[in-house]
Amino acid sequence: MKRTVLLLIITLLTACAPYSLMDPGSNTAGPITFDTSIPWNRLNLYKPGAKAEMWTANGQVLDSIIIFKGIEDGEALFKSQSRQDPMPEFSSDMLPQEVLELVKSSMTKYYGENNIILTTGGLKPTRFLNSPGYTFDLKFTDQNGLKYSGKAVAATVDDRLLMMIYTGTQLYYYAKHEEEFEKIITSATL
Repeated sequence: MKRTVLLLIITLLTACAPYSLMDPGSNTAGPITFDTSIPWNRLNLYKPGAKAEMWTANGQVLDSIIIFKGIEDGEALFKSQSRQDPMPEFSSDMLPQEVLELVKSSMTKYYGENNIILTTGGLKPTRFLNSPGYTFDLKFTDQNGLKYSGKAVAATVDDRLLMMIYTGTQLYYYAKHEEEFEKIITSATL
């Protein structure tokens, strides 16, 4: 009996673990399959949005990949921080520039308009998930003055927005995993 209770407790504790180690190789997030060459940690207890998950190699303050797993018409990228101030919503007829603006306004609202200074640019076409897509750059400074660089890649497939946003501190971590993110993008399929 004691052994059964101990096994049950261990099972419950591991099910509530804040991170899951994702080994190098083939990984999935929703409908997206991609290859990684280093271990990543998927955050289990923190989800930035209903159809989003966050991965980090060194801790979410240092670097992260947010994977949006099929945002549909009328859905937001991130969870709203306030019922009085809802998040902007995606529309499947948005042009790439409009999605860039959606990301910018959503991230600004999510992190707090007084807590982040965000700029975007460098919008250009690319292939993502074997579909026509686009990529753009992000730069932001958080409320503590920590500077970040980032890159987003997105495609609208079957009227759903599929996107990955990689960010890391400008000082070290963005450059450390930038090539890894490029490999993830290249390998990503549905």
